[in-house]
Amino acid sequence: MVITTWHDLTSGRDAIRGPAALAIGTFDGVHRGHREILQRLSGCRTRVVLTFRQHPRSVLAREHPGTLTTLRQRQERFAALGVTHLVLIDFSEQFSRLLGREFIAALRRVMALRKLVVGVDFRCGRGRDTDVVELQRLLAPAGVPVAVVPPVMAAGYAVSSTRIRAAVLAGDFAAAQEMMGRPFEIDLRTAAATRHAAVPVAAEQLEQILPPPGTYAASVTTAAGSTVAAVVEVAAAGVRWAWPAAMPSAPLTLRFHRRVDPRRDRRTTSTGEVRNVGSRP
Repeated sequence: MVITTWHDLTSGRDAIRGPAALAIGTFDGVHRGHREILQRLSGCRTRVVLTFRQHPRSVLAREHPGTLTTLRQRQERFAALGVTHLVLIDFSEQFSRLLGREFIAALRRVMALRKLVVGVDFRCGRGRDTDVVELQRLLAPAGVPVAVVPPVMAAGYAVSSTRIRAAVLAGDFAAAQEMMGRPFEIDLRTAAATRHAAVPVAAEQLEQILPPPGTYAASVTTAAGSTVAAVVEVAAAGVRWAWPAAMPSAPLTLRFHRRVDPRRDRRTTSTGEVRNVGSRP
């Protein structure tokens, strides 16, 4: 997958050649609804995703509650879903002043757009001035179809990053997994995680949201592809974890399974091996 930036694309430093199918969105979590959008890119050899390096709300409102996935995780999942080109927007107040029609005109100048795919609630431009109806009106003269993908449902509600975020923040990992289509995972590579964290790792180092404070049965996936049981303590000061001293390779991701009572469910041997008593994670 080729990765470039909006600045390099629009300045002519990079180019996307050939007829392209394009999907636009934040894609935090790359959940089931997002995957439905990305699957609609099929039919073109050049399948492009245009997304933000950082969430727009973190720039404009400065109160974004956190992300479900790191940029690295999103990149890996885009590639796995057949995306050939990824364009990253470094969102700024200056970019936010761009009108929707100006944004679409810029897109048409830098790629041979043959299809645009968006979610039903998509809006872009200054003050969110351009919705899917306006998109279709702007692109109709060029013969570019706009595919509007309806929401994917789970438990009677539309799957969304907001709902998944709420589930994780409530410690409801089963609901989060149902909506994401895979377990929620913390990317440990962003924190340069060690095998044993004697000092809590600050939540900001992990970049992603965390469940409520407490002790959790969890598991770690390593670079060798093995899965190792772990105990994780989430607190205001940060995150502590314990996993076996004899790790086969560096830890890559952390997956929460359930909240536990540490007095009953945690047993750690003198060698640092974590054992879970009761149900398996």
